[in-house]
Amino acid sequence: MAYALLRSVLVTAACALPAISVAQSGVCGNPFQTGTGPWDYRTASPSQRALVENRHFTADVRAMRPRAGTTKHLAADIGYTLRVFPNHHQALMTMSDWALKTRQNPPQGSEFTVECWFERALIFAPDDAMVKTVYGTALIKRGKAKEAIAQLEAALQQVSVVTRFDAPMIT
Repeated sequence: MAYALLRSVLVTAACALPAISVAQSGVCGNPFQTGTGPWDYRTASPSQRALVENRHFTADVRAMRPRAGTTKHLAADIGYTLRVFPNHHQALMTMSDWALKTRQNPPQGSEFTVECWFERALIFAPDDAMVKTVYGTALIKRGKAKEAIAQLEAALQQVSVVTRFDAPMIT
């Protein structure tokens, strides 16, 4: 009974989503057009990750500690990371958390809103269930339960399909 009710809510929420995303409408730019990359974070080489993370997604940025001279505008460093790795899970969550902490969306130094960064990630890596999971978590923190449920259900369905496909191959 409870599952049927949850499924009904999820279907209703999914149907309420716009057919054309913000990113596809051009507002959020094209995640495939960058100077460096774009690279899929899941398959990036250690050297590709180090190239960006050692300069732009440092420990101070991850911990949301602005430092004069290096990470004055955290959102700019996180944004650079997300332009190179549109589906960088931790950078997506950090951008969302920083926007909440500063009460600015987009945060100062970011060229896009938090929603745009997630839309870009979803377009770039539609098969990345973790992007949907992180987006769902971010939406929960923003009090957007219906949208969060839709993202989390999509992630769960994606993982379930992969599991059903891969299960017979396991010996």
